[in-house]
Amino acid sequence: MASIKLRDNVSIVTRMDWSQRQGSATFDSVGGAIGVGTSILTTRNTTLVLGVAERLERRWGETDAMSGVGRTGLSTELTLDLVGRDTPLSVGARLEQGLSDNARATALIFEIGVELRGLPPKPREPRAPRSPIKLKP
Repeated sequence: MASIKLRDNVSIVTRMDWSQRQGSATFDSVGGAIGVGTSILTTRNTTLVLGVAERLERRWGETDAMSGVGRTGLSTELTLDLVGRDTPLSVGARLEQGLSDNARATALIFEIGVELRGLPPKPREPRAPRSPIKLKP
């Protein structure tokens, strides 16, 4: 998971994941999503983020015309993540509604994630006070 801050409370959120699904067809998928998230509750150690995103995935396994599941999937997801402010870990849930394969797949997924963050800025070393310039008369 990675995010880019747009405003005080709004960020562009991206996520990449791998999942294994079972049901009418069993398959694995690698996918990515991009969306918008907003912090709805912040404490000293955590932030609760609510978001909406579009997800595209590539599948392998039982993906053929007989199973009714294609090799590529598109979905919309509603996400709720609890993100550590001092640690790059998160736990969350997402409700995913498929838009491909006749829009018949709905999934509730619980996940543990690692957030990619930039390096914190280096602390500045204090500067030595400047002595005033003395001009000779």
